Amino acid sequence: MNNTGLDPRTVASVLDADSPVTVADITMVGEDLVQAYPQGLTMPTLIPAVQLILRVIVLKMKKVRMTPDQKRQFIIDVLRYVVDNTDAGPTLEQLDEIIKQMIPSAVDAFLQHRSQWCPCLG
Repeated sequence: MNNTGLDPRTVASVLDADSPVTVADITMVGEDLVQAYPQGLTMPTLIPAVQLILRVIVLKMKKVRMTPDQKRQFIIDVLRYVVDNTDAGPTLEQLDEIIKQMIPSAVDAFLQHRSQWCPCLG
């Protein structure tokens, strides 16, 4: 565990030694999303959150070059960070694990649709 609250051993996008991103990058983007979605992520907010992450990657992380697979995993890690670091209230808090399990398939569906008109997503 480091000072960002994330255990680097559990953050898949930084496990690869060749990864261009760090736990600090995930935390930076994650905090932007926590501010945008302070009540947590739900199914209706998942896709807008992915769109926001992609905008942040373009605006704040211009110099970081990621492969499409690295972008995918980075988005998943940021979304999981947001789920862990927001307070959705006692009812939705119980759904955190379910939402975290649904994140990869929601991201894949979004990226597959988006990659048809944006080759940068692979």
